[in-house]
Amino acid sequence: MDNSILETLHKLKAKADSLLEVGNQEEAELFAAKVQELLLRYKLTMSDVETAAQDRDDPIEKEVQPPVTKGAKWWALDLAKVVSEAHFCLRFDNRSQPGAISFVGRKSDREVAIYMFIYLVRAMQQLEKEARKLLEKEKNARIAAVYEAITTGKEPPKFDTLLEVTEFTDAFYRGFTTAIKERYEAQKVKLTETYGGTALVVANKAVSTWVQNNMRFSYSGKLYGGGLSNQMGQSAGRQAGQSVELGRRGVSNKGGQRQIT
Repeated sequence: MDNSILETLHKLKAKADSLLEVGNQEEAELFAAKVQELLLRYKLTMSDVETAAQDRDDPIEKEVQPPVTKGAKWWALDLAKVVSEAHFCLRFDNRSQPGAISFVGRKSDREVAIYMFIYLVRAMQQLEKEARKLLEKEKNARIAAVYEAITTGKEPPKFDTLLEVTEFTDAFYRGFTTAIKERYEAQKVKLTETYGGTALVVANKAVSTWVQNNMRFSYSGKLYGGGLSNQMGQSAGRQAGQSVELGRRGVSNKGGQRQIT
């Protein structure tokens, strides 16, 4: 499609809107009629016009986020996937720099996605350390209680729950990411119910099309952290993921919440 047609449509629509704002409805209708005529002639929609304007003012590009941890980590890729898709972006493993992650999307969306990704990584790591300290404290207390019972000839205490220490950190990260994913999906459902899903579909399609045209390999939307058996870690991670701040605007957010630095 000739970009000049899309630009003409954008200007005509802007003119119609400005005339309507000042109360000149008759002239505004003339410009609106011209817009409809061109849309029909070239088999376009206003979504095509709006997307073209976005491509001009806020183009889709790739931005590489340096590693947030040493080496490539499955949990970083998983969390980046969840956050990027919630903010109209896609994430890719940067194969030339282990641990780095590429975010593809419009600049306004990439900025939010990358900010929220870093914020949530820091929150997740901080909350995992706190949970692990409590786990270690409980483990040491149980060991001390058993040792005391043995040395004093008493019956060793019985505990209702088994402390799952192995793979606790990885399971915590899996649970945290799952909770964040569910919360973003719930926000998306609410937005769709309120405003309709057309805008979300158009935004996601534009990024997917850019990837197909500009990147050498296709997008893989899989999550890597499945198969973890530590239920205690996953449960603690889910609780942490439900409690952390996401920001009131969620999926359509254009600015992140800065609680953890």
